[in-house]
Amino acid sequence: MIVLWLLILRGIAIELRSHHENPLWREFWDFTFSLASVLMALVLGTALGNVIRGVPIDQDGYFAMPLFTDFQPSCQLGIFDWYTLLVGLFALAALAEHGALYLVWKTTGPVQDRARTLARLLWWAMLPSWILTTLATAWVQPQLFGTLLARPWTLALVLLALAGAVGMRLFARRGQELPAFLSSCAFLLSILAATMAGQYPDLLRSTLDPTFSVTATNGAAGSYGLRVGAVWWSFGMLLTGLYFFNLFRWFRGKVRLDSEEQGY
Repeated sequence: MIVLWLLILRGIAIELRSHHENPLWREFWDFTFSLASVLMALVLGTALGNVIRGVPIDQDGYFAMPLFTDFQPSCQLGIFDWYTLLVGLFALAALAEHGALYLVWKTTGPVQDRARTLARLLWWAMLPSWILTTLATAWVQPQLFGTLLARPWTLALVLLALAGAVGMRLFARRGQELPAFLSSCAFLLSILAATMAGQYPDLLRSTLDPTFSVTATNGAAGSYGLRVGAVWWSFGMLLTGLYFFNLFRWFRGKVRLDSEEQGY
């Protein structure tokens, strides 16, 4: 529900900001859009933190948790607690860095200059948050790293994440805009892929008893449903891929500011 309301606020802000010429009106909705976007990244990262750590699923498949805790390392779990919020802050830094590198690649002038400066600062915020999140995950959920060590092929994902993190900084310093953005893509994809590899076959771990966890086996639909889903998923992903291919083809190159318009 929080994600839903944040999505609604983003859409409303884009729509309403141009309904009046008053600068205060525009600034209010621009701030609303920015705040909703920041909270969106934070909440999605927090959700990932809950998936990694696990939730108190009982034998009936239900669980209940407080929304907030005292944010201290303790036995009490919350949707927003010290660990999940740490994952959320890392997600916010990584996604903000990703967006800044995209703006450097796609814009010119003052916007590009601000994005380049922001990307440099965010990289130094992302790196320590990544290290802290990794150490906290090793303490909260050591099973994830045990699973990764048991699957040597996942080392390639770790190396790709490291290469992506270094590439973001290295290519950005050289002024190579597209390679820097692609390095950010590789970093995010490899981090998510390594997390999924460490989680599998668990989809949602139970902190009460591992036998109560939702896994790829006990959470799967019937064989007929899986076959139908695979067909429609493939078709849907093909359409999505074609859509984004055409989108980037239509808007390829730099986006330049028109002096008669409000912005990019």
